[in-house]
Amino acid sequence: MAIRYGVGMELALPTPNALDLGIHNRETLLASVVDQVALEDEYELRVILNWDVPVECPHDVGEGEMLFLVGDGVGGPLAPDTAKRVIALADAAGRSGELPEGLGPVFIGPLMDANRMLILPPHCVTQLSNTHTNNPLCGVAYVPASEMKKLLAEVQAHEGLAHLGKLLDLCMQERLVLSARIGD
Repeated sequence: MAIRYGVGMELALPTPNALDLGIHNRETLLASVVDQVALEDEYELRVILNWDVPVECPHDVGEGEMLFLVGDGVGGPLAPDTAKRVIALADAAGRSGELPEGLGPVFIGPLMDANRMLILPPHCVTQLSNTHTNNPLCGVAYVPASEMKKLLAEVQAHEGLAHLGKLLDLCMQERLVLSARIGD
């Protein structure tokens, strides 16, 4: 039971890195996540996206990556200076990793029988997606990074956990979305 994790929402999608999500795009999907899980009025998510990924909000980013904000009534790419700083932090930490099979049980509880997960900044509720079956996030578990940090603290030290811990810290500090999936 290999578990892959990384910065962004790609591992929570049925087909990671797919550009065509039907009638959805990453912005509208994350807006529905904010609507479902937020425990505070100004809850927001940030995700690193390639400049050419389809989104609703018009933008003038014409190359590379952008740091995209989604919140209640707000959205769009953040200022280039902020984006560069956060992208550099993600790159320095290493954007993705895989947990050894023996550490899989750390994820089983939060996944709630799902095989895909969005790991979100604090101030949200752990739950399964309540979307309809045509939504790419149907059946995805939504889990606060703070809950994942608590679980990691209960497990013996391991190199893979240290890396995941760094990404969880980045998620909480910069309000970045992380994702994970079991198998595949």
